[in-house]
This record gives sequence, structure tokens and C-alpha cells, in this order.
Amino acid sequence: MKAQLETWQHEVETALPALDEAKSIDQLRVRYLGKRGLITLAVREIGKLQPAERPLLGKVANDVKAVIEQLIDARLAEVQSQQLQKTLLSQALDVTLPGRLPERGHKHPLTRSLRTSRRFSTDSAFASPRVPKRSSTTTTLKR
Repeated sequence: MKAQLETWQHEVETALPALDEAKSIDQLRVRYLGKRGLITLAVREIGKLQPAERPLLGKVANDVKAVIEQLIDARLAEVQSQQLQKTLLSQALDVTLPGRLPERGHKHPLTRSLRTSRRFSTDSAFASPRVPKRSSTTTTLKR
């Protein structure tokens, strides 16, 4: 079993440099370290061994698992930084352009709610009552 664990570690060490996508690195992680991964199943089999062999193989299995986790994490970080660099280079940003000015002021809350209710009533096929404005030339009071 010790030889098998070391073989799996060597397989991961040789396969990782060839992987250039985060998805393929994650698939490799699942294959070896997942819930039904090769190393996880091997660790479960350690419980069925002789009591004298368990501590030695348990230590080897934990060491191999830690090395594989470290290798995968390092390669994943490297691939993600390469993808970020590609993205930043492909999306050039012109820093000489002026920025957008924020909008100044706002409508009064009563005005906003009145407009909202009018919009609702017109959408619902109701007519909003409009009061005709008085003209300033006509007076209602006569002397």
C-alpha cells in the first residue's frame, strides 16, 4: 500500500504541470482527494490492516495527502493568476478618460410617489384626474 500511495503522489506531480485550466485541476483533486478518491479509499483500508502496520501507513498516507493538497493548491493559484493576467491584458482600460459625474439632487419623495401612483393608474387603464390650470389673465373676482 505504501508503494501505491507513493505512485499516486508521483502521478499527481507529473500530471499537474500539464494542466492549464482550473476545472481540470479540480477534476484531478477529486480523483485523488475527493470523497471517493483513491487516497481517501486507501485511508479507509488502513483500518482493516494489522494494528502494528496502521500507524506507519497512516503517517505515510497523511503525508502523501498533504503533499498532493499542497501541489494542487499551488498549481491552482498559479493558473488563476495566469488567467487574471490574460483577462487584464485583454480588457484594456483607458485611464485618461474623464470619470462619470454623479447625479446631483433628487426628486422630492412626494413627487416620486405621485408619479409612481400615476404610472400605476395609467398602466391599469385608469385615467388620472387633471385639473385645468387657471390662466393668469382671467380673474374670478369682479369689482
